[in-house]
Amino acid sequence: MAQYNFTTNIEMRMPTTGEVYLVDRMTSDYAQAHPFDVDAFLESVFQKWQDCETIGFRETREALRRQWDKTLGERNPRGNAALYPNKNGEHHPALMEVWHKAGDYWRRGLRLGDVLPDIAPACKITRTEDGWIALFPKDAALLESEECRMKSEELSEQSATLQQVGTEEGTTQDTPTPSACPSVQPQEEAHISEDERQREYVALMTERKRQREERMTREEQERQQQRTEKKRTVLKAVGLFAAACAACVVIYETGFLIPLGLIGLGTSGLVK
Repeated sequence: MAQYNFTTNIEMRMPTTGEVYLVDRMTSDYAQAHPFDVDAFLESVFQKWQDCETIGFRETREALRRQWDKTLGERNPRGNAALYPNKNGEHHPALMEVWHKAGDYWRRGLRLGDVLPDIAPACKITRTEDGWIALFPKDAALLESEECRMKSEELSEQSATLQQVGTEEGTTQDTPTPSACPSVQPQEEAHISEDERQREYVALMTERKRQREERMTREEQERQQQRTEKKRTVLKAVGLFAAACAACVVIYETGFLIPLGLIGLGTSGLVK
């Protein structure tokens, strides 16, 4: 378990429901304590689209798992456009849900094999020797000061060991205590008011919600357009069939059916 000299895993809760909507300075320890159930998520997506009337929207459990593994397992830092489910005009809403969820973790720097937290980190993670931590740019100096402090403690322990060895050997050599990061002064943790933090994170969550709504709106528009095109095709076919039937009735009622048949036979004979 990583030990930091500043507060981590600060849970931000909704004032009305008390639900955690964001965790500031999240660490891998939080993920271990609050893991995301990938299997339950994939099963919920499968069940959601299993009874969909549009067969093309249904996906197997294996297909959903492959989408999840490929998205989180992508090693190209720029991503891979080939993993996008709706490429080439196709429509796979179930795979899109998996792609969006896995992509949220992937953009934060998490990869396949990591223990994922049940809430995606608010910013990109920084990997450390003991795991990882997610810090906003305004808190990046805290990690630098922490690394400086750890190096100072390590050098102090080495110095104490050397002094002890020198004492046991009967030497009186003065061993200077190394200074930790002389070019970087340790910075105290910035005290930001709770109201300011809450406003900042509420704005962040509002922006994410807006982006999700825009994605859902675009997907719904695409589905509506597809349904409209299918209706137009069916109506056009029905109209042509009705017109043909009406023409046959008119020809039959007016007595043109037999002359037209004779003309056709004669024409075919002349052609021969």
